[in-house]
Amino acid sequence: MVYAAAICAMAVLATGLGVRGGIGGAVFVVSDSLIALNTFDVLTLPVHEVWVMATYVAAQVLLVLGVLGRRERAGRRPRDGAGRHDAVI
Repeated sequence: MVYAAAICAMAVLATGLGVRGGIGGAVFVVSDSLIALNTFDVLTLPVHEVWVMATYVAAQVLLVLGVLGRRERAGRRPRDGAGRHDAVI
């Protein structure tokens, strides 16, 4: 239960990385769900391991792209207060 809560929290927090990060978090949940379904003999897909690894790699790539996109967006913000319109003149 703790692990499932951690995975769900990661997926929710990944939405803060933008669309790519949010999708990456959701795909990561799918990857881990496939592992759990197979472990508890609920569902085993043909070439199950391929599906698990494909979703895992896709999730990791999307999460990394989300982090890089967030860093890029953060880099465009003025850090010294330049461009602020609430300064008193």
